[in-house]
Amino acid sequence: MTQKKAFLVNIDRCIGCYACEIACKDENDLSPGIKRVMIRIVEAGELNRSYVPEFSLETIDVSGCTLCPQLQIEGRRPACVNNCLTNALDFGDLEEMKKQAEKIRGFKFEKEQKKGITVYASKKPLDTFLAPA
Repeated sequence: MTQKKAFLVNIDRCIGCYACEIACKDENDLSPGIKRVMIRIVEAGELNRSYVPEFSLETIDVSGCTLCPQLQIEGRRPACVNNCLTNALDFGDLEEMKKQAEKIRGFKFEKEQKKGITVYASKKPLDTFLAPA
């Protein structure tokens, strides 16, 4: 039986550098305007800004995240994860990602979509970050 795969997003580590977006576009030769991963900016006060990577795992057309199967076949992780400068992103078996989230010792939330699961973690309450954009 194949284990479910998941992304882990440590919101506390993301600095909004967009390396994940660029790596995805480059690896998958995406047309302008198509984003399979995007950074959402969350303002929580005058000087308090956070960045939340979000994956397009719901759609099944070209705009949806494919989890980079061409890289997984080689034993590598998706391009967005491989190129994250702060290690805010990880990818692997769902249970392992949940264990990694537990190590953050804060708040956790799982978002399940048609093609995958994203586990969000932060030392801060997540309701601000995960509210609809």
